[in-house]
Amino acid sequence: ATLEAAGYAAISVTEIEVNQSFRNFDEYWEVQTLPFSPPGKSVAGLDETQRRRLRGHMRDTLPIAPDGSITYSATALAGRAHKP
Repeated sequence: ATLEAAGYAAISVTEIEVNQSFRNFDEYWEVQTLPFSPPGKSVAGLDETQRRRLRGHMRDTLPIAPDGSITYSATALAGRAHKP
C-alpha cells in the first residue's frame, strides 16, 4: 500500500522469515544496544533506571531456553516496484 500510494506500479512483495539466535541474554543485549543501531540509540537515550527496567522486562519476556540461549523468528518484507 505504501509503494502504491507513492505512485509505484508492478508491485511485488516477498516475506523473508529468519530465526535470530543468541548464546545467552548478555549476547542478545549487546547486539540490541550497539550505539550505531536504531534500538541502541534509543536505549542510550534512557537514564540508568529506565535502562535497568527495560533490560529486566526483556529478560522476562524473551523465550529463554533451559540452556540460556534465545531463539526467535523474525519476518522482513522485501518489495519490488517501478515508477511509471
